[in-house]
Amino acid sequence: GLSKAYPTYKVRYGRPIFRTALELDNFLVACQLEAQCWEELDRKNWKGVIDLYDANIDKFKDMIAAAEKVQVGDDEVHLEAFTEVYVTGRTMRQCIGVLRRLKRYTESVDLIRLLLRYKPMGHRHGEWWDVLSMTLSHHLKDEAGAVAALHQGLDDPRTTHGARYALDYRLAKLRPDSHFPTYTFEPHVVDIEVVAIEGSG
Repeated sequence: GLSKAYPTYKVRYGRPIFRTALELDNFLVACQLEAQCWEELDRKNWKGVIDLYDANIDKFKDMIAAAEKVQVGDDEVHLEAFTEVYVTGRTMRQCIGVLRRLKRYTESVDLIRLLLRYKPMGHRHGEWWDVLSMTLSHHLKDEAGAVAALHQGLDDPRTTHGARYALDYRLAKLRPDSHFPTYTFEPHVVDIEVVAIEGSG
């Protein structure tokens, strides 16, 4: 005979993905914007990307401000990726490199700081803190600002282990005389329960 062991789970439906037709329309418009951005990137049409950025940055600022006022329940976090602000954030993330390529460094710094305010994209925070510090130190010659950004990144609970190493390394290069390691990785060993599946061969 065949015996299997599965974890217990419960499916909960808190609400539909799109609560109104307007939410769906706005999401689809954001997806179109993202597709346009990728088309311009594939063609290396940097001006085309910047035109999209210039046309949408003010609206994105309003989206971030509105998102900061909304409390999202634990059972709705997975729906964040289906919002206008999340998809627009993905598009704006692509604009960071183009702004730096075109030497619009101050605007790239402002955009990174804006994205860092958006919690659902926390998995990108470590990367953004690193780029922010590099832009401040190398291009804007603001070493104090770069060091402050590195400390903020190390204090950010959303910064991943690998990103913390990168930030700590960059901090040591900027301040070798006064730097002490601020991050130590302690491996966390998880004991996985063995599940045996028996059956006829």
